[in-house]
Amino acid sequence: MGIEDMSQADLRKAAAKVTAAKTAESTLFDQEAENRIPKFRAAEIDSGVFLGEGGFCKVTELLEVFLDGQADANPSPFTQDREYISKNFQRDGRARYAIKKLKPDLLNRGPENFLSGVVDLAIEVKYLALIQHPHIIKMRAVCNVDYCSEQFFVVLDRLFDTLGDRIEVWSKELKSMSGLKSIKDVGGGKKEEHLGQRLVVMYDICSALNFLHSNNIIYRDLKPDNIGFDVRDDVKIFDFGLAAEMRPDLSDGNDGYHLTAESGSPRYMAPEVALGKPYNQRVDTYSFGLMLWEVCEMKTPFEGHDFDSLTAQVYNGNERPPINKKLRQELANIMTTCWDANPSRRMDCEEIMTQLRNEIGISYGTDSIFGQLDETHKTEKSAQAHGR
Repeated sequence: MGIEDMSQADLRKAAAKVTAAKTAESTLFDQEAENRIPKFRAAEIDSGVFLGEGGFCKVTELLEVFLDGQADANPSPFTQDREYISKNFQRDGRARYAIKKLKPDLLNRGPENFLSGVVDLAIEVKYLALIQHPHIIKMRAVCNVDYCSEQFFVVLDRLFDTLGDRIEVWSKELKSMSGLKSIKDVGGGKKEEHLGQRLVVMYDICSALNFLHSNNIIYRDLKPDNIGFDVRDDVKIFDFGLAAEMRPDLSDGNDGYHLTAESGSPRYMAPEVALGKPYNQRVDTYSFGLMLWEVCEMKTPFEGHDFDSLTAQVYNGNERPPINKKLRQELANIMTTCWDANPSRRMDCEEIMTQLRNEIGISYGTDSIFGQLDETHKTEKSAQAHGR
């Protein structure tokens, strides 16, 4: 039976087999960590307003929790338990959590998309069960059914806007300063501080990428729409459906890995991914360089390009966004090094973070901001805010 002839039930069974195979191949996935995730029955969760959607999934707010009295079988110090979630699903009258599940009409887009969506959501759970970082979204619970079942859902911390939304806000703020003539005047000082605030966000994103890379994980879909801000305005990377593991058996023997081509969003996709070459974690560095340019310039990179023109002019032609002559040379160097066509010449995340620290210090004119860049401090702060 071909995939085109499969029923939804058969496609879910096929997705379960694919997920099981990926799990067996992984050197990272941890069943004990997954077992510690709090579980809810579908009847215990009431969803609220629609918040957003991606290619495969939709996200709604968690409106209310109705516990059936069952306790957590294996409570974990790293996750909020069922009772905590049921008592704290709101903060200041707003939904604190979000529910992510497959789009109900996804099968209309074809069986291959449906199969990919089911597998991506299942694999995302396996990654998020492992990840604890202040700038990566936290998974709080899942439905107590198989990951590939129709009822399956994931409970995540709710995010209130994306980096794309925030860039629009920043752009308006900067336009309000447009009457200021020189960056050296009083208004210029405000512009520098504004830049510093944006660079802090990029530093935090880079710290999350550095954590993933240190654990042999490539994110593969870095873009403003996959970056959000929570109720405390902390920036978070979310949507791990395309994350990939750098496994030894996938190595090409030359610092690259044989992984799926064309994974991610074309605008931010590294040339080696688009062209089907072996690649490594520095594909995330490439995407980061484009996002850094976007955050500094308040413009979308490669505006007006489609996949064919990206292939001809960017992936094969080495076109990159124009560097503003007014931009500090050090910031320009970070960008151009990150998006170098040769992955071996790109900065790694630790190098980028070092450079960004210097640039943030210049923008603020003080070392006082560096306390906000300490990940240990942020982790403890986050834990306290979550009641743990």
